[in-house]
Amino acid sequence: SSIPEVKEQAGAILALAFSPKGEHFAAASVDNTVQVWDTKTLKLLCSQKHTAAVLSVTFSPDGQNIAAANADGNVMYTTVTPPPTAPRP
Repeated sequence: SSIPEVKEQAGAILALAFSPKGEHFAAASVDNTVQVWDTKTLKLLCSQKHTAAVLSVTFSPDGQNIAAANADGNVMYTTVTPPPTAPRP
């Protein structure tokens, strides 16, 4: 059996965090991005661009926001916004 992989970020992953309920994970990379993924489907939920390598990432206690710090000394705080879903018929 194989273990599923996500290979979307262009550089090494420097930090990884799981949301409090384990529904999502965030990966911080030297490619200046943080990407948030759904743990069940491995679909990208959102991506955050930074001006330098991202060194750390964490979720808020409710799992709705992430804070990420980069090598420039900046911290970005943003809401995890999943892509819109198609309306049900």
